[in-house]
Amino acid sequence: MNQLIKIVSIALAAFIVSYLVAGAVDRFGFDTSKWYVGGVVVLITVILIFGVLNITNRYVLKRAK
Repeated sequence: MNQLIKIVSIALAAFIVSYLVAGAVDRFGFDTSKWYVGGVVVLITVILIFGVLNITNRYVLKRAK
């Protein structure tokens, strides 16, 4: 059950971050309906999610020592 909660939390966070990144990209005047702009949005989202997970993992590992 704990794994399921983690997976759902990450999926929800990815959705929220993707929505915010798409809004920021749209504000810069790019058409987010184009496939390449969508790809950039997904790429930025993945980088942000894995970056936050990496920082969180490092923090947790430091506290565990």
